[in-house]
Amino acid sequence: MITYQYAFTFTDGVTKTFDIALDPNTLALQNRSPTYPSWARLDHAACENCPLDRTRTEYCPIAVNIAALVESFKDVISYEEAEIVVTTDDRIVSKRTAVQNGLTSILGIYMVTSGCPVLDRLRPMVRFHLPFASIEETIFRSSGMYLLAQYFRKKRGLAAAFSFDGLSKIYREIKQVNIGLLHRLKAASNQDANLNALAILDIFAVTFHDSTEDSVDTLEPLFQVYLKRDENA
Repeated sequence: MITYQYAFTFTDGVTKTFDIALDPNTLALQNRSPTYPSWARLDHAACENCPLDRTRTEYCPIAVNIAALVESFKDVISYEEAEIVVTTDDRIVSKRTAVQNGLTSILGIYMVTSGCPVLDRLRPMVRFHLPFASIEETIFRSSGMYLLAQYFRKKRGLAAAFSFDGLSKIYREIKQVNIGLLHRLKAASNQDANLNALAILDIFAVTFHDSTEDSVDTLEPLFQVYLKRDENA
């Protein structure tokens, strides 16, 4: 089992702890939420591009699994500070920062492991989850994941595309999911911590789908060692 624990300790000494367990092979969320609030129903603010069959699926898989998290932070202001400690199987990461930054990281895990067909395509990234990742770090991880996926597709004789058009399309669809989730979170939150955490994730989706290659090109200076002319060519 792959595990992640997020512990938020607030200035008043209160600690909120969240444990996440993933299947080591499929990376699917194992400790699913038993909470099924009305705002988690699939037909409540459903994403425009939701591919799930409404006659067979009663609840949005992401909404169900973030329900306890959203409930816990529904009265928290986004810029309230907390000491956030992230414990993984490999390391411990801690940072004193605004609550929204920690929520962004943990939301990212839930969203790609709950079984949403749109977000599932980012699931490989969760195996190498990076708490508090910057946009630049996420561009590196996301583009690297996508190119590896194409390599494995080609290895199996499947169609593969090594441009970033496909990744841009994925993020366009993720943008629509974020809009749907935002409507759900508005119905479930009194303050803005949950909303702003999702908004931070959405900033990346917007940045990436608007100009994927431009975003990736910002990393080109890091690869100078690979860009020298081969003298033996």
